[in-house]
Amino acid sequence: MKENLLLTAYSILWLFITLFAILYVKVVREQTKRLRGTRRGLHGTDKGIEYGAEFPLADFAAINQLELNLGKGQDGYIVLFTAAGCDVCKNIYPHIGTYQKDNPQLKVVVLNLSEDNTDREAWDLIQEYDLEVPVAKIVEEDIFRLSTTVFPFGYALGPDRLVIAKGVIALPEDLEALTLNYETYRKAG
Repeated sequence: MKENLLLTAYSILWLFITLFAILYVKVVREQTKRLRGTRRGLHGTDKGIEYGAEFPLADFAAINQLELNLGKGQDGYIVLFTAAGCDVCKNIYPHIGTYQKDNPQLKVVVLNLSEDNTDREAWDLIQEYDLEVPVAKIVEEDIFRLSTTVFPFGYALGPDRLVIAKGVIALPEDLEALTLNYETYRKAG
């Protein structure tokens, strides 16, 4: 009789422990989702070209022959610095097309650092991720000249190509944060 009572008590104890663990995991997941959804700031805003400085976009040419200048209805740029072999950059590429479609007022441009100084890696990137935005190859001297040594890194530029917002773009949500910073600046300006 005592053994059955002890076995029942242990079973109930393990049931409570299991339920508590499941509840704890659910709460942590919900908190993480909520915090990710409200994150507005970007990391690395102290890096890169200074705010208000002109970004030398004219120095680059898209290897896929797409226009770098603003199109009809566009009032700014999102310039993304990426690098061949950058695993974090691979998280961003699949979202670029959707981002461009969701934000037609902005021209998205990808500047890709090639490891072998050829267009091959940039072409591979365009084909693998079906990129329909201008992609230009950059070389090591460009990243130092532009003080942009962190990848992936993004700039929001006004129609005059002045830097309005910038930061590390490690997640698709960071693209949205960059856009929010851009829109906030444009409304204030």
